[in-house]
Amino acid sequence: MAVWSEGYFTDVEYTNFYYRELSPLVLNLHLTMAGFAIPCGGGGIFAQRMVLAI
Repeated sequence: MAVWSEGYFTDVEYTNFYYRELSPLVLNLHLTMAGFAIPCGGGGIFAQRMVLAI
């Protein structure tokens, strides 16, 4: 019988709570404000509109 974690890396614990600082939108906001170009992929368009709105 196969172990449920077979083929997956399970040695590192994940956070138990939500941290705003780890949100992709917040990370994109801070990188954009620092002058880095954010590639458009996933929620890129929404992130750009959020930055422009602020």
